[in-house]
Amino acid sequence: MLYTNQLWLVQALSPQLEFSVIVLNTGNIHSNCLGIGSASTFQNVIEAFLVDLLLDALLKGRTSQSDIAVISPYRVQVKLLQRVFRSYPYVDINTVDQYQGRDKPVVILSCSQSSVVNETSEGVCIVKPIVYGNIARYFGKKREEDGHTHQWTVYVKPYHNEDMSAYVKKVHFKLHESYADPNRIIMKPPYEVTETGWGEFEIVIKIYFHDPNERPTPIRKTAVADLDHLHSLYAINAICRLCSWCVQVTLYHILKLFQSGPDAIQARKTLISEFYEEIVFQDPTNLMHHMLTSTSQLSHGTWKHDTD
Repeated sequence: MLYTNQLWLVQALSPQLEFSVIVLNTGNIHSNCLGIGSASTFQNVIEAFLVDLLLDALLKGRTSQSDIAVISPYRVQVKLLQRVFRSYPYVDINTVDQYQGRDKPVVILSCSQSSVVNETSEGVCIVKPIVYGNIARYFGKKREEDGHTHQWTVYVKPYHNEDMSAYVKKVHFKLHESYADPNRIIMKPPYEVTETGWGEFEIVIKIYFHDPNERPTPIRKTAVADLDHLHSLYAINAICRLCSWCVQVTLYHILKLFQSGPDAIQARKTLISEFYEEIVFQDPTNLMHHMLTSTSQLSHGTWKHDTD
């Protein structure tokens, strides 16, 4: 059920015998490749991205890493795959020649070669408005077991009714060090963390995107991502294996628990503190352009926010 909205992935991993060999035609996907060496040798980051989706689905379906092989006819593509999938130590990644004579229940072949055409959408600017903040509920008194006074939820959500997972890879919430496991990684909507506590503190929110060929320039107060195409092996990280190069924006939110002004006098138990922000993608790659413009609605109707 996890991948029912990705039919190509469901079909590619079908257990039916008639689908035991599947060829995925990636020719209609905008190419984003880095030429290495001769004109006939390429590292195909799009295929690396698709291989990651396949591996992720297989492993979540409890396929053992040792039962999977990923092969390619090109050594440069194998090196790319080995670097990107270094967190999968038991997946066999090798060239076609070196893999001869062996067999695995699952074999993924990355043909890898493609052509470089129209890598970026020149002159295109896409704005994604978001809302981030927290909601807090007062218990009425301190809890005896830990002294906590509130339950709170910190969140990032789209301003418009759309599924952010089309272009968001994950959201990282960095809580106060006093919490067990202060680093919370949310991989799918809703992008939120719920906890209890008694004090206000700053929460660092990092939003990571899917695109394998871009990274933002330093984010300023307006949280604008000015994305540049990177010509570096280490930038090929659609899968967030080398997180220092991932596409991301960083937001800072002060967790608010206590009412002030008229609300404090009225002793309201629920508090909402949220902010409107815009993430601007200038000249995105064709892949990112497709992700940003291919979102679907999460629910019927329009959404209302406390910032409206």
